[in-house]
Amino acid sequence: MKMQTTKRILLTGGTGFIGSHIAAKLIQLGYKIYFLTRSNGKFHAEDRILRAVSPLTTLPRDQYKVLEGDLSSPLKFDIPEPIDEIWNCAGALSFKEEDRLETFATNVMGVEHLLEFTDRNSIKCMQHVSTRYVHGKRNGLIKEDELNCGQTFFNPYEESKMAAEELISKWSSDTGGKAFVYRPSVVVGNSKTGFTSSFSGYYTCARGFVVLKKLIESEFSKGVTGIYSGDGIAVKNGILHLPICFPALPDTPIDILPVDIVVKAITDIAQKDISGVFHITNANLVSCRQFMEMSMDILGIEGVQLKPLADKNVSPVIQRLNEQIDQTAQYYKPYTLYGADGPVCDQTNTRAVLGRSISYNISRKFLETVLGYALRVSFRG
Repeated sequence: MKMQTTKRILLTGGTGFIGSHIAAKLIQLGYKIYFLTRSNGKFHAEDRILRAVSPLTTLPRDQYKVLEGDLSSPLKFDIPEPIDEIWNCAGALSFKEEDRLETFATNVMGVEHLLEFTDRNSIKCMQHVSTRYVHGKRNGLIKEDELNCGQTFFNPYEESKMAAEELISKWSSDTGGKAFVYRPSVVVGNSKTGFTSSFSGYYTCARGFVVLKKLIESEFSKGVTGIYSGDGIAVKNGILHLPICFPALPDTPIDILPVDIVVKAITDIAQKDISGVFHITNANLVSCRQFMEMSMDILGIEGVQLKPLADKNVSPVIQRLNEQIDQTAQYYKPYTLYGADGPVCDQTNTRAVLGRSISYNISRKFLETVLGYALRVSFRG
């Protein structure tokens, strides 16, 4: 059983997927949390926190307070008691080039503003949720103590997260402050319930296949099958035979973890109070081939091929479906096209602090749980 703490923290990103789960766990451990969040067009700041965290744990009124604020501007407010740690779980998650300015404003300038706040309030500990993908386009073994190796990036998100880590590293070096940097892999729903409040990444691709299946099944049920004549598309016993291509290399290692495993690792490390950079990744990688086979089987789809580029010598119908899936996967396909020699994250620091590697079996049963929840709620948070 974990020892209860009396730490007081400022936490950002409490309305987000990972941030809300971390907040719930810290509340259970006895932390008092000052949530920094903003109102939106529908809900006040406190309502947003309650909607995000209350489904995960009880929020005792004396253990939290919500501060209205935004990381895009300097943090001018005062907190009436000393703060022990900053927990930065906030982040702009867009991979789009057209969102570059907004992404850097949140992920880099936001960290600058937090570090200014730590200096002004004599806070000596920063807990920061980054991403394993700060390695960008590097391949091979990625070590935790490596950061800027001259790599290029697939998108502004990766680049911004590396820049944020550089700021935190410099702050720690200049001030002697303790910096905990966590680099999680792809994070999906709870391992036992499948619960998630975010349906990006893996879920985006799965939803794309679900939409296609429903459309084609609907047309078959109405007898509108002529457009598929000769293309090999068929529906039988609830299974859709769909001979299209998904942009991937079959031997690409897929690094994915359920949110409860990620949060347990992060909070366990934080409780050990040994600072550093930690890969919160899966040592038990699954190939893209296995991962897609299990996922498609659960969704009731067969015949999908994994290829870096779709075949050109196909019918207009298959070409259109290939283009539709490629469009769905456009921001994620860099991570399915690594091949067998793609980047693998070393867990030396993580293992040293936890006394174990982070390893989780990505089984069919697990994916049934994750996709089952998404299907029940129609991929809506």
